[in-house]
Amino acid sequence: MVILMRPDAVAEQWEVIKDAIVPILLNDKDVDRVKENRILENIIKGIMQCWLMVSNDAIIALATTMFVINPDTTRSLLITSLYGYRMVDSNEWTEGLLHLSKYAKSNGCESITGYTKSKSVISVVDAANARKEIFFTIKIGDGND
Repeated sequence: MVILMRPDAVAEQWEVIKDAIVPILLNDKDVDRVKENRILENIIKGIMQCWLMVSNDAIIALATTMFVINPDTTRSLLITSLYGYRMVDSNEWTEGLLHLSKYAKSNGCESITGYTKSKSVISVVDAANARKEIFFTIKIGDGND
């Protein structure tokens, strides 16, 4: 089961869940309180969404998403982070992605885009014959510019 967390619930549980979100969004680098607070603020404002994946009454994974406008002006749901509290198998990721797909469609999206290094998520993407591309990040300057 996939559950969209209310923004106030994310704020209440931030100290517990932030380690499953912040390092992924910041690529384990440059984690500081200011950037952490910006992420929380984006969730509270509804710019980002926070999801729980639950199995047998236990939280097994956490994800964050946000809506983006593509260059052709279509709308997509961007999966910005995925974190498994335990090994999440391909069937569980498939269930989660199907739920997010329904949510995206109900919000006017034509696609879901995501970043992942997870082999089980990649196998789900492969099984769906989805387009895969390389994602890259180039750090500009040293942050003091």
